[in-house]
Amino acid sequence: MSALKISKDSYCYGIISLKSINTETQVTLQIQNNEVIQVIKTGKFFLHPQVIHYKQRDKKTDSYYREEVESVLLPEIIIYSERTTEGFISLYWLFDQDWGFENYYYAGGGSGTGGSSETPYGSGGAGGGNSQDNVTVAPTFTPPTIAIKDIKSEVKCFSNNASSTYSISVNVNQPSPGTRDVFVPFSGFRAGHTFLTLEQHNVDGSAIIRNNGFYPKNSAKPSDPIDAATFGEDSNTPFDISLKITVSGSDFITVIKDLENQTMIYNLDNFNCTNFAMDALKSININLPSTKSTGALFSGNNPGDLGEDTRNVDLNNFSENNGSGKILRTISNSNNQTAPPRSGGC
Repeated sequence: MSALKISKDSYCYGIISLKSINTETQVTLQIQNNEVIQVIKTGKFFLHPQVIHYKQRDKKTDSYYREEVESVLLPEIIIYSERTTEGFISLYWLFDQDWGFENYYYAGGGSGTGGSSETPYGSGGAGGGNSQDNVTVAPTFTPPTIAIKDIKSEVKCFSNNASSTYSISVNVNQPSPGTRDVFVPFSGFRAGHTFLTLEQHNVDGSAIIRNNGFYPKNSAKPSDPIDAATFGEDSNTPFDISLKITVSGSDFITVIKDLENQTMIYNLDNFNCTNFAMDALKSININLPSTKSTGALFSGNNPGDLGEDTRNVDLNNFSENNGSGKILRTISNSNNQTAPPRSGGC
Protein backbone atom coordinates (compact mmCIF):
# COMPACT_ATOMS: atom_id res chain seq x y z
CA MET A 1 0.00 0.00 0.00
CA SER A 2 1.21 3.45 -0.77
CA ALA A 3 0.99 6.00 2.03
CA LEU A 4 -1.68 8.68 1.83
CA LYS A 5 -0.69 12.29 2.29
CA ILE A 6 -2.21 15.04 4.42
CA SER A 7 -3.00 18.32 2.71
CA LYS A 8 -3.03 21.69 4.41
CA ASP A 9 -6.71 21.35 5.30
CA SER A 10 -6.02 17.94 6.93
CA TYR A 11 -7.73 15.93 4.21
CA CYS A 12 -6.08 12.74 3.04
CA TYR A 13 -5.44 12.29 -0.66
CA GLY A 14 -3.39 10.02 -2.89
CA ILE A 15 -3.36 6.61 -4.49
CA ILE A 16 -3.60 3.17 -2.88
CA SER A 17 -2.48 0.28 -5.01
CA LEU A 18 -3.49 -3.28 -4.07
CA LYS A 19 -1.88 -6.17 -5.94
CA SER A 20 -2.50 -9.89 -5.63
CA ILE A 21 0.38 -12.09 -4.54
CA ASN A 22 0.97 -13.46 -8.05
CA THR A 23 0.38 -10.00 -9.64
CA GLU A 24 -2.48 -11.34 -11.74
CA THR A 25 -4.80 -8.55 -10.62
CA GLN A 26 -4.52 -5.03 -9.31
CA VAL A 27 -6.99 -2.66 -7.69
CA THR A 28 -6.15 1.04 -7.62
CA LEU A 29 -8.06 3.42 -5.35
CA GLN A 30 -7.84 7.17 -5.81
CA ILE A 31 -8.48 9.06 -2.56
CA GLN A 32 -9.56 12.70 -2.31
CA ASN A 33 -10.90 14.46 0.77
CA ASN A 34 -10.88 11.19 2.72
CA GLU A 35 -13.11 9.50 0.13
CA VAL A 36 -12.53 6.94 -2.57
CA ILE A 37 -13.39 8.79 -5.78
CA GLN A 38 -12.25 6.20 -8.31
CA VAL A 39 -11.71 2.43 -8.36
CA ILE A 40 -9.70 0.93 -11.21
CA LYS A 41 -9.53 -2.87 -11.50
CA THR A 42 -7.12 -4.53 -13.92
CA GLY A 43 -6.26 -8.17 -14.40
CA LYS A 44 -7.65 -11.48 -15.61
CA PHE A 45 -10.44 -12.39 -13.22
CA PHE A 46 -13.02 -10.19 -11.53
CA LEU A 47 -15.90 -12.48 -10.62
CA HIS A 48 -17.30 -12.60 -7.05
CA PRO A 49 -17.23 -14.54 -4.81
CA GLN A 50 -13.70 -15.89 -4.91
CA VAL A 51 -14.49 -18.74 -7.30
CA ILE A 52 -14.34 -18.28 -11.06
CA HIS A 53 -15.27 -20.58 -13.91
CA TYR A 54 -13.50 -20.98 -17.24
CA LYS A 55 -13.21 -23.49 -20.06
CA GLN A 56 -10.05 -25.59 -20.24
CA ARG A 57 -8.99 -27.40 -23.44
CA ASP A 58 -8.14 -31.08 -23.11
CA LYS A 59 -5.31 -31.61 -25.59
CA LYS A 60 -5.79 -35.39 -25.72
CA THR A 61 -9.44 -35.29 -26.75
CA ASP A 62 -9.37 -31.81 -28.31
CA SER A 63 -12.43 -30.91 -26.23
CA TYR A 64 -13.17 -28.36 -23.53
CA TYR A 65 -14.23 -28.91 -19.95
CA ARG A 66 -15.36 -26.51 -17.19
CA GLU A 67 -13.04 -25.94 -14.25
CA GLU A 68 -13.33 -23.91 -11.07
CA VAL A 69 -10.37 -22.05 -9.64
CA GLU A 70 -9.95 -19.56 -6.85
CA SER A 71 -10.01 -15.99 -8.04
CA VAL A 72 -7.05 -13.83 -7.15
CA LEU A 73 -9.13 -10.66 -6.91
CA LEU A 74 -8.75 -9.07 -3.48
CA PRO A 75 -12.06 -8.55 -1.63
CA GLU A 76 -13.42 -5.05 -1.20
CA ILE A 77 -11.83 -2.67 1.26
CA ILE A 78 -13.30 -0.18 3.72
CA ILE A 79 -11.10 2.81 4.46
CA TYR A 80 -11.59 5.00 7.51
CA SER A 81 -9.52 7.98 8.58
CA GLU A 82 -9.70 9.91 11.82
CA ARG A 83 -8.10 13.01 13.32
CA THR A 84 -6.54 11.99 16.64
CA THR A 85 -5.85 14.14 19.71
CA GLU A 86 -2.18 14.16 18.75
CA GLY A 87 -3.06 15.75 15.45
CA PHE A 88 -2.33 12.76 13.18
CA ILE A 89 -4.58 10.93 10.79
CA SER A 90 -5.12 7.29 11.75
CA LEU A 91 -5.90 4.77 9.02
CA TYR A 92 -7.78 1.53 9.58
CA TRP A 93 -7.83 -1.08 6.85
CA LEU A 94 -10.87 -3.31 7.25
CA PHE A 95 -11.35 -6.02 4.67
CA ASP A 96 -14.61 -7.75 3.80
CA GLN A 97 -13.13 -11.23 3.84
CA ASP A 98 -12.82 -14.49 5.72
CA TRP A 99 -10.29 -14.55 8.55
CA GLY A 100 -8.16 -17.04 6.65
CA PHE A 101 -7.37 -14.44 3.98
CA GLU A 102 -5.67 -12.01 6.35
CA ASN A 103 -2.22 -13.12 5.28
CA TYR A 104 -2.99 -12.26 1.65
CA TYR A 105 -2.50 -8.59 2.54
CA TYR A 106 0.42 -6.60 3.80
CA ALA A 107 0.89 -2.98 4.82
CA GLY A 108 3.63 -0.89 3.28
CA GLY A 109 4.42 2.80 3.59
CA GLY A 110 3.23 5.08 6.35
CA SER A 111 4.19 4.97 9.97
CA GLY A 112 2.09 2.83 12.23
CA THR A 113 1.36 1.79 15.78
CA GLY A 114 -0.21 -1.30 17.22
CA GLY A 115 -3.74 -1.46 18.53
CA SER A 116 -4.79 -0.11 21.91
CA SER A 117 -8.04 0.20 23.82
CA GLU A 118 -8.67 3.47 22.00
CA THR A 119 -7.63 2.19 18.57
CA PRO A 120 -8.12 -1.58 18.75
CA TYR A 121 -7.72 -2.06 15.01
CA GLY A 122 -4.22 -0.59 14.75
CA SER A 123 -3.38 2.71 13.13
CA GLY A 124 -0.94 4.15 10.65
CA GLY A 125 -0.06 7.72 9.82
CA ALA A 126 1.33 9.20 6.61
CA GLY A 127 4.94 9.11 5.51
CA GLY A 128 7.92 7.03 6.60
CA GLY A 129 8.28 3.28 6.79
CA ASN A 130 5.90 0.85 8.43
CA SER A 131 7.08 -2.09 10.53
CA GLN A 132 3.58 -2.71 11.88
CA ASP A 133 0.75 -4.55 10.18
CA ASN A 134 -2.31 -2.32 10.03
CA VAL A 135 -4.34 -4.80 8.01
CA THR A 136 -7.11 -6.68 9.79
CA VAL A 137 -10.41 -8.38 9.16
CA ALA A 138 -13.45 -6.22 9.76
CA PRO A 139 -15.18 -7.00 13.09
CA THR A 140 -17.80 -9.40 11.79
CA PHE A 141 -20.55 -10.78 14.02
CA THR A 142 -21.37 -14.35 13.03
CA PRO A 143 -24.18 -16.86 13.67
CA PRO A 144 -24.13 -19.13 16.75
CA THR A 145 -22.46 -22.52 16.71
CA ILE A 146 -25.78 -24.05 17.83
CA ALA A 147 -28.83 -22.13 16.64
CA ILE A 148 -32.17 -22.28 18.45
CA LYS A 149 -34.74 -22.69 15.70
CA ASP A 150 -37.82 -22.22 17.89
CA ILE A 151 -37.40 -20.10 21.01
CA LYS A 152 -40.94 -20.87 22.23
CA SER A 153 -40.15 -24.57 22.24
CA GLU A 154 -36.82 -23.87 23.94
CA VAL A 155 -38.41 -22.11 26.93
CA LYS A 156 -41.79 -23.89 27.12
CA CYS A 157 -40.85 -25.96 30.20
CA PHE A 158 -40.55 -22.94 32.48
CA SER A 159 -43.53 -22.31 34.79
CA ASN A 160 -44.46 -20.05 37.68
CA ASN A 161 -44.55 -22.18 40.81
CA ALA A 162 -44.80 -20.69 44.28
CA SER A 163 -42.35 -23.28 45.63
CA SER A 164 -39.68 -22.76 42.92
CA THR A 165 -36.83 -20.26 42.90
CA TYR A 166 -35.75 -18.28 39.84
CA SER A 167 -32.69 -16.42 38.65
CA ILE A 168 -31.45 -14.66 35.53
CA SER A 169 -27.72 -14.29 34.87
CA VAL A 170 -26.17 -11.80 32.46
CA ASN A 171 -22.93 -13.38 31.21
CA VAL A 172 -20.38 -11.24 29.40
CA ASN A 173 -17.49 -12.39 27.26
CA GLN A 174 -15.25 -9.35 26.87
CA PRO A 175 -12.87 -9.36 23.87
CA SER A 176 -10.14 -8.28 26.29
CA PRO A 177 -11.22 -8.97 29.92
CA GLY A 178 -10.78 -5.96 32.18
CA THR A 179 -10.83 -3.42 29.33
CA ARG A 180 -13.43 -1.59 27.29
CA ASP A 181 -12.01 -2.84 24.00
CA VAL A 182 -14.82 -3.34 21.50
CA PHE A 183 -12.87 -5.52 19.09
CA VAL A 184 -9.64 -7.49 19.56
CA PRO A 185 -8.25 -9.15 16.39
CA PHE A 186 -6.61 -12.11 18.13
CA SER A 187 -9.26 -12.81 20.76
CA GLY A 188 -11.24 -16.05 20.76
CA PHE A 189 -14.37 -13.91 20.49
CA ARG A 190 -13.15 -10.91 18.49
CA ALA A 191 -16.14 -8.73 19.38
CA GLY A 192 -17.13 -10.55 22.59
CA HIS A 193 -20.62 -11.78 23.43
CA THR A 194 -23.40 -11.25 25.98
CA PHE A 195 -26.00 -13.91 26.79
CA LEU A 196 -28.54 -14.89 29.45
CA THR A 197 -28.76 -17.93 31.74
CA LEU A 198 -32.34 -18.67 32.86
CA GLU A 199 -32.76 -20.97 35.87
CA GLN A 200 -35.79 -22.48 37.60
CA HIS A 201 -35.02 -24.67 40.63
CA ASN A 202 -37.89 -26.76 41.95
CA VAL A 203 -38.56 -28.05 45.46
CA ASP A 204 -38.02 -31.68 44.36
CA GLY A 205 -34.43 -30.87 43.40
CA SER A 206 -35.01 -30.75 39.65
CA ALA A 207 -33.97 -27.73 37.59
CA ILE A 208 -34.69 -26.21 34.21
CA ILE A 209 -31.76 -24.25 32.77
CA ARG A 210 -31.41 -22.50 29.43
CA ASN A 211 -28.53 -20.39 28.06
CA ASN A 212 -29.76 -18.08 25.33
CA GLY A 213 -27.93 -15.52 23.24
CA PHE A 214 -28.99 -13.23 20.39
CA TYR A 215 -27.10 -13.44 17.07
CA PRO A 216 -27.27 -12.41 13.43
CA LYS A 217 -28.65 -15.25 11.33
CA ASN A 218 -26.01 -14.70 8.63
CA SER A 219 -23.53 -11.98 9.60
CA ALA A 220 -23.30 -8.30 10.55
CA LYS A 221 -20.44 -5.79 10.50
CA PRO A 222 -19.95 -2.01 10.61
CA SER A 223 -20.46 -1.63 6.86
CA ASP A 224 -23.55 -3.88 6.85
CA PRO A 225 -25.03 -3.80 10.39
CA ILE A 226 -28.53 -5.23 9.93
CA ASP A 227 -29.47 -8.88 9.51
CA ALA A 228 -32.23 -11.32 10.39
CA ALA A 229 -31.72 -12.60 13.93
CA THR A 230 -31.56 -16.00 15.54
CA PHE A 231 -31.15 -17.30 19.09
CA GLY A 232 -28.11 -19.36 20.05
CA GLU A 233 -27.65 -22.12 22.62
CA ASP A 234 -24.76 -20.72 24.67
CA SER A 235 -24.09 -23.44 27.25
CA ASN A 236 -20.54 -23.79 25.94
CA THR A 237 -19.82 -20.08 25.51
CA PRO A 238 -17.13 -18.89 27.96
CA PHE A 239 -17.30 -15.57 29.78
CA ASP A 240 -15.26 -13.56 32.27
CA ILE A 241 -17.95 -11.75 34.25
CA SER A 242 -21.50 -12.56 35.28
CA LEU A 243 -24.30 -10.89 37.22
CA LYS A 244 -26.81 -13.37 38.67
CA ILE A 245 -30.09 -11.79 39.79
CA THR A 246 -32.73 -13.58 41.86
CA VAL A 247 -36.23 -12.74 40.61
CA SER A 248 -39.81 -13.70 41.38
CA GLY A 249 -41.66 -16.34 39.39
CA SER A 250 -43.94 -13.76 37.79
CA ASP A 251 -41.02 -11.58 36.74
CA PHE A 252 -39.22 -14.63 35.38
CA ILE A 253 -42.20 -15.54 33.20
CA THR A 254 -42.39 -11.92 31.99
CA VAL A 255 -38.82 -12.24 30.71
CA ILE A 256 -39.71 -15.57 29.06
CA LYS A 257 -42.63 -13.92 27.27
CA ASP A 258 -40.32 -11.10 26.19
CA LEU A 259 -38.02 -13.65 24.57
CA GLU A 260 -40.91 -15.41 22.86
CA ASN A 261 -42.12 -12.14 21.34
CA GLN A 262 -38.69 -10.80 20.42
CA THR A 263 -38.50 -9.02 17.08
CA MET A 264 -36.03 -11.07 15.11
CA ILE A 265 -33.97 -8.29 13.60
CA TYR A 266 -30.30 -7.97 14.54
CA ASN A 267 -28.88 -4.45 14.37
CA LEU A 268 -25.22 -4.12 15.28
CA ASP A 269 -25.60 -0.48 16.26
CA ASN A 270 -28.73 -0.55 18.41
CA PHE A 271 -29.97 -4.12 18.96
CA ASN A 272 -27.13 -6.59 19.25
CA CYS A 273 -26.48 -9.38 21.79
CA THR A 274 -25.86 -6.84 24.58
CA ASN A 275 -29.00 -4.82 23.81
CA PHE A 276 -30.98 -8.06 23.82
CA ALA A 277 -29.90 -8.89 27.38
CA MET A 278 -30.48 -5.34 28.57
CA ASP A 279 -33.92 -5.22 26.96
CA ALA A 280 -35.00 -8.55 28.48
CA LEU A 281 -34.22 -7.35 32.02
CA LYS A 282 -35.74 -3.95 31.35
CA SER A 283 -39.08 -5.73 30.83
CA ILE A 284 -39.10 -6.36 34.61
CA ASN A 285 -37.69 -2.91 35.50
CA ILE A 286 -34.11 -4.05 36.00
CA ASN A 287 -31.85 -1.56 34.27
CA LEU A 288 -28.33 -2.73 33.55
CA PRO A 289 -25.64 -0.03 33.30
CA SER A 290 -25.50 1.32 29.77
CA THR A 291 -22.21 2.73 28.51
CA LYS A 292 -22.05 3.10 24.74
CA SER A 293 -18.93 2.93 22.63
CA THR A 294 -17.87 6.20 21.05
CA GLY A 295 -15.64 4.58 18.46
CA ALA A 296 -15.79 5.76 14.88
CA LEU A 297 -16.58 2.34 13.40
CA PHE A 298 -19.14 1.35 16.00
CA SER A 299 -21.27 3.34 18.41
CA GLY A 300 -23.52 1.46 20.77
CA ASN A 301 -23.78 -0.97 23.67
CA ASN A 302 -21.25 -3.80 23.56
CA PRO A 303 -19.75 -6.59 25.72
CA GLY A 304 -16.54 -4.67 26.47
CA ASP A 305 -18.33 -1.72 28.07
CA LEU A 306 -21.04 -3.80 29.75
CA GLY A 307 -18.37 -6.04 31.26
CA GLU A 308 -16.48 -3.09 32.75
CA ASP A 309 -19.70 -1.48 33.99
CA THR A 310 -20.61 -4.77 35.67
CA ARG A 311 -17.18 -5.03 37.31
CA ASN A 312 -17.46 -1.54 38.76
CA VAL A 313 -21.13 -1.31 39.73
CA ASP A 314 -21.98 -1.00 43.44
CA LEU A 315 -24.12 -4.11 44.03
CA ASN A 316 -25.95 -2.68 47.04
CA ASN A 317 -27.01 0.42 45.13
CA PHE A 318 -27.83 -1.63 42.05
CA SER A 319 -30.05 -4.00 44.03
CA GLU A 320 -31.80 -1.15 45.84
CA ASN A 321 -32.57 0.60 42.55
CA ASN A 322 -33.69 -2.55 40.74
CA GLY A 323 -36.17 -4.40 42.92
CA SER A 324 -33.92 -5.25 45.90
CA GLY A 325 -33.33 -8.81 44.71
CA LYS A 326 -30.33 -10.92 45.70
CA ILE A 327 -27.37 -10.40 43.36
CA LEU A 328 -24.25 -12.50 42.90
CA ARG A 329 -21.34 -11.28 40.80
CA THR A 330 -18.52 -13.51 39.57
CA ILE A 331 -15.39 -11.98 38.04
CA SER A 332 -12.39 -13.45 36.25
CA ASN A 333 -9.42 -11.97 34.43
CA SER A 334 -9.95 -14.28 31.47
CA ASN A 335 -12.87 -15.84 29.65
CA ASN A 336 -12.63 -19.12 31.56
CA GLN A 337 -16.06 -19.29 33.20
CA THR A 338 -18.94 -21.35 31.84
CA ALA A 339 -22.65 -21.33 32.56
CA PRO A 340 -24.46 -24.32 34.07
CA PRO A 341 -25.35 -26.67 31.18
CA ARG A 342 -28.76 -26.80 29.59
CA SER A 343 -30.97 -29.16 31.57
CA GLY A 344 -34.56 -30.07 32.36
CA GLY A 345 -37.51 -31.02 30.22
CA CYS A 346 -41.27 -31.24 30.39
